[in-house]
Amino acid sequence: MEKDKYLMKQCFDNFNAFKRYQTKEEIEREKGSVEQARYFELQKYKTQAKLELSLRALQRELYKEEEESSTEE
Repeated sequence: MEKDKYLMKQCFDNFNAFKRYQTKEEIEREKGSVEQARYFELQKYKTQAKLELSLRALQRELYKEEEESSTEE
């Protein structure tokens, strides 16, 4: 259960970072700062990959718990 909480927190941290980079990218594009916008776009995609890995780890952990509880019955 502790691992679930950690993974859930990690998912939300990554999601919040993704949204932050997305907003920063949009702001920089509006200002016309293409290089900064590209930097934030890259950070956004890196964070999206981290988010996907965190979600997959959480999913794997939840399935493992389901299997353990079904074998105990």
